Amino acid sequence: TADEEKLRGIGGNLALDPKQWAGKEGFERSYVPEKLVSGTGAGDTSIAAFLTAMLEGCSLEESLHLAAATGASCVASYDALSGLKSFDELRDKIRQGWQKKKIRKKRGETMLVNMNDILLPAKEGGYGVGFFNAVNIEMARAVIEAAEELHAPVMVGTAEVLLPAMELERVAEYLVPMAEKASVPVCVHYDHGLTFERCMEALKLGFTSIMYDCSTASYEENAGKVAEMVKICHAMGVTVEGELGHVGDNAGAGKLENPSDYFTDPDTAVDFAGRTHVDSLAVAVGNAHGDYAFPPKLDFERIQVISQKTNLPLVLHGGSGLADEDFRKAVKLGVSKINIFTDIDKAGKRGVEAGIAAGEKTMMGLIPHEIAAMKEVVKEKIMLFGSDGKA
Repeated sequence: TADEEKLRGIGGNLALDPKQWAGKEGFERSYVPEKLVSGTGAGDTSIAAFLTAMLEGCSLEESLHLAAATGASCVASYDALSGLKSFDELRDKIRQGWQKKKIRKKRGETMLVNMNDILLPAKEGGYGVGFFNAVNIEMARAVIEAAEELHAPVMVGTAEVLLPAMELERVAEYLVPMAEKASVPVCVHYDHGLTFERCMEALKLGFTSIMYDCSTASYEENAGKVAEMVKICHAMGVTVEGELGHVGDNAGAGKLENPSDYFTDPDTAVDFAGRTHVDSLAVAVGNAHGDYAFPPKLDFERIQVISQKTNLPLVLHGGSGLADEDFRKAVKLGVSKINIFTDIDKAGKRGVEAGIAAGEKTMMGLIPHEIAAMKEVVKEKIMLFGSDGKA
């Protein structure tokens, strides 16, 4: 076992109290002599020390100092260093490391962030964050201006099914600069990416978060494709949302005959999270995209169990039309991101109609009415989800 003073000396007199790594079990299991012809456990334990320090929020320099000191002490004592976190605890931390540690890119003072920067504090703080599709500049203005006025973090973007209204490249041209210049954290998210190629395009265009929706594929194909996407995106500091189960539509070809057959299974969700390392998980719990003909009945118990078992921020698609109390309860039980489009889309139409009724004769005259109507809805959702004042 390493001597405390020796540890400090070898580690460059690191200004950390080694006692903070103390634990009843220590990290003896990192030293497996029966698998080695000869060895000290220094390599395994140094790696463990480095990862532990990084996941605990130490700087790179501090983590390297601690790892060097740990390894040198193991060599000196021919034993693994006791006093780190237990093997099982560290293994869980490594598995959840991407969620535990923010991966925001260094962008100076820009407020363009990824999903983890917004959803991890939301999950910890017990509030929800709205994701709003913005297929034109007026929608983008309404979302970001509302968030700024309420000092709220927000997610904004588009989805692959909405690209006929505005191509992905055009959306990036206005959303990314607007997010960078905002006064609150803004994540630019590509929602329901259905093809690998389009997701890669969004990545190249500067989107900071991507949903790769393979939920209609087999489970194995879904997990495999999403895991591949996560590796690519995480290397770029971009976060990834996956979907398990399937959220259908309220009407049209995407309407499911028996939606409950496609609900997210909690145990499968645990496996999916471990295999893919997604940053958030969209769940099917009675929700659907578009207008609800009848009030939906959400499976709140399922939401709670999935949240507890996966420890991931959960995503509720098809948020437009849900009752306020349903939103509050879903957020309380583990939903961190709520997708809204239909409500603001309709609000924009009402705004235009109000402008026409007020006597506006030009598109320029109608724009303020359109934005005002959408801002009102966005503000209502932000306050309902509890993210106002959280930026």
